[in-house]
Amino acid sequence: VDKLGEIITQIQDRKFHITRLRMCELSRKEALDFYEHKKGDAALPFVLENIVSGPSVALELVGENALARWKEVMGPADPQEARKTAPDTLVALYGLESPATNGFHGSDTPEDAVREINFFFPKDSERSAPETPVKLQNTTCCIIKPHAVQEGKLGYIISFITDSHFKITAAKMTYLSNANADEFLEVYKGIVSDYHALLLSF
Repeated sequence: VDKLGEIITQIQDRKFHITRLRMCELSRKEALDFYEHKKGDAALPFVLENIVSGPSVALELVGENALARWKEVMGPADPQEARKTAPDTLVALYGLESPATNGFHGSDTPEDAVREINFFFPKDSERSAPETPVKLQNTTCCIIKPHAVQEGKLGYIISFITDSHFKITAAKMTYLSNANADEFLEVYKGIVSDYHALLLSF
């Protein structure tokens, strides 16, 4: 997560569109539910230990042949093998020492992709998304506006924030309607000279 900005830049540079993003902390039960299809895998206990050790960032990536291309961009599951055979892949660049700590996950099938996206970004109200690790202590709210995201600058901005000695403790990509934006910006009415332009920037 400390390298989130760099990783997002790498993803965007490789022609993926990030349409949803959420930072969260999985409980052990949530991790078991997420990896239910891996039951019986000898490496699963190590994967679970890693995934519950701190915050994770879930992304929905959209692009041509996204499933297969993301596998290529991630590279071999073993970081040591990746550094030897595919040194420009994400696992080679950011993975630690074993497949359980390689830093990345990708859906195996289109059906898995739907299930996993719904896990982190549920549409129904019956199931809540995993908790965010937000601290709400010595914090401020940072909003990266739509034009910066659309121009592919999201990763650079996040890197600038972390390089400026801020720690990102929660993150979520959201889409505001004009009514939502107007409610959020209400305190600036009568203060900002061109309020309408400010509203449209959201």
